[in-house]
Amino acid sequence: MKKFLYIILASFFSLTITSCAEKEESTTTDTTTTTSSDDSVTLSAPSGLTATGGASQVTLDWTAVSGASSYTVYWDNATGVSSSSTAITSVSTDNYTHSSLDNGTTYYYKVATVNSAGTGSLSSEVNATTSYTTASLTIGSQTYSNPFQSADVRCIDTDLTDNSTGDNIYYLDTIVYYDNKTLGQTAHFYKDSSCTNKYLETSVLTNEEGTFPIPFPYNKIGDNITVVQLSNYYDNGTAISVFDNSSNAVDNGSMYGLICNRDNSTSPFKMCMQIYPKSDSEVHFGGGGNFLSCSENSNDACTSPDNFTHIQLPSGSSSLTLKKYNVMK
Repeated sequence: MKKFLYIILASFFSLTITSCAEKEESTTTDTTTTTSSDDSVTLSAPSGLTATGGASQVTLDWTAVSGASSYTVYWDNATGVSSSSTAITSVSTDNYTHSSLDNGTTYYYKVATVNSAGTGSLSSEVNATTSYTTASLTIGSQTYSNPFQSADVRCIDTDLTDNSTGDNIYYLDTIVYYDNKTLGQTAHFYKDSSCTNKYLETSVLTNEEGTFPIPFPYNKIGDNITVVQLSNYYDNGTAISVFDNSSNAVDNGSMYGLICNRDNSTSPFKMCMQIYPKSDSEVHFGGGGNFLSCSENSNDACTSPDNFTHIQLPSGSSSLTLKKYNVMK
């Protein structure tokens, strides 16, 4: 997965500054279950254990073991689950739904069979990643319910192959707003180099790096998103120019700041992105790393999203060019 993450993070969108000078994931074990009619002997581990991630939950399923009185599920949020891990006991069926989990998090599991002789050996480990649910994002008079896809459409080879077909896997980069008010980059997977044959499955098993959920969230842009209208485009009082992707000037008041959390007790917010809602099918984004507005100005306080009404450009910069994204259908 490290190789794929390096590829997609390297393709993260950029913006132009002119100088004056994004679950479900499923894995399967392939162990063999044996049974015993002797109640003085513990039973072997269940076979066929699978884990499937959903919103705030992971569903486990396995093959029932003859003679079992119950099952114990062991879990952790890191690989290496053992009998010392957190245990969920007295599971009476051959499946279990682990709920109230954090979204976008990978959980690891093993299952053991229980009879009157005690708890048997643990199964092979499986894991699944909980998923976020997409939500609508309102910017000014426009409400967007679908992800944003870069207009600079590039169908990118992941350097991964589908375990079931041996074919290469490709992806498109998108920006997605989730129901927990998180904005993130997500890879949508395709089966062809033109990115027209989309994966309809909820996950894909690769030969190189295991299972990926579809779509695959790989980069969090910001948490706790608040939308604030930017009334003026200034750099410490000096007017700056803002252009859309077609080099058209963006009028004051037409652009909005996406304010998100910042790990700073004095200034707990930052402007993680700017967005110009040009139409119901097209938006233009500006990246936020160097445009933190009040947090770069010692005379302002970043204690509320309402503090952000202007753009703070780096020293020596005079204009900002946004990047076009189309609204996916």
